[in-house]
Amino acid sequence: MQVRCLQCKTTLIHEAVGHPAEYRSAVELLDAKVWAMVGAVAGLVVTVFYLKFFSDQIMIDNKTLGVFGGMGASVGALLARVVVAIRNSRDG
Repeated sequence: MQVRCLQCKTTLIHEAVGHPAEYRSAVELLDAKVWAMVGAVAGLVVTVFYLKFFSDQIMIDNKTLGVFGGMGASVGALLARVVVAIRNSRDG
């Protein structure tokens, strides 16, 4: 769609069709990083809450809890990146 001047008929506004490839790749990269952060936080929270509050039979000190929390965050970030990669490949 273009907007033209009523008097001289020159084009005033050009509407772009779609987005450039650089824009799409930047958006996909930012989306993957944001979702990886969300997955990492979710993995950390789930791991720490499970080990600290719901698993009464396991006695874990805070240092070991931090290590398991880091592993949970890594797994959560990896799973989120995989989900985003699958979603981006499906979108085309």
